[in-house]
Amino acid sequence: MAKEVIDRIRKAETDLEDSSQAAKRQAAELIEKAKTDAKESRSKRLSEARDKASALVKAAQEESDHSLESARLEGAGVKKELLEKVGSKKDEAVTKVIAALTS
Repeated sequence: MAKEVIDRIRKAETDLEDSSQAAKRQAAELIEKAKTDAKESRSKRLSEARDKASALVKAAQEESDHSLESARLEGAGVKKELLEKVGSKKDEAVTKVIAALTS
């Protein structure tokens, strides 16, 4: 009877040790999985942030290009308008000179 009790105690100790080792292994696996998931999540967030930043830079560049093109077109229109005004003033001046010379 004492031998049976001793055997049961030893078996319980062995089972407890096995359970403890299994729990430690499982905890280590869960910790590694959590670390991996955290790295993947961080990597994904960084990638998303890079994509958003890239899209913002692209949109800003397109807006800048559009503004620059608008300014060029506006400048060309002003230049054309000024040339037309100068041309008409030249024509008026030439007409006045011719009129003065012929009178």
